[in-house]
Amino acid sequence: DAEFCKNLTDINARVACEQQCKPVACNNISQSLPFRLELITDSRPHESWWTLADNSTGIQYASGGPYERTNTWVVKELCVPRDSCMVFTMFDGFGDGLCCDGDVDGTYNLFFDGKELPTSRGNFTLSESTHFGSDCL
Repeated sequence: DAEFCKNLTDINARVACEQQCKPVACNNISQSLPFRLELITDSRPHESWWTLADNSTGIQYASGGPYERTNTWVVKELCVPRDSCMVFTMFDGFGDGLCCDGDVDGTYNLFFDGKELPTSRGNFTLSESTHFGSDCL
């Protein structure tokens, strides 16, 4: 979101962030809701990737990475089924997460239906999963 963009120290990253901080509009709001990933890669982007899947069926809706460039702003927006339980999983192949071991700290934020979801923002080991949606227990 715009506040996240203001905290970026690299001016080029901040400008790119602000240009991408427009929410996606889902055409059929009765069946789907917007999901947004905001990611800044760390000093070893080739170790980082993610998946978004339906927790009940295992069907993968989207994925990203591994990445090539350090300290790069990545935004992914899509519409996900309204009545589902989705699982977003962030992976790090080395096991040091995104934020805390290297020259450049990375981070990520997740949003569903305009609300920020709780995450460690990159402070994990091999992987971290976040469940969201109306059908999650």
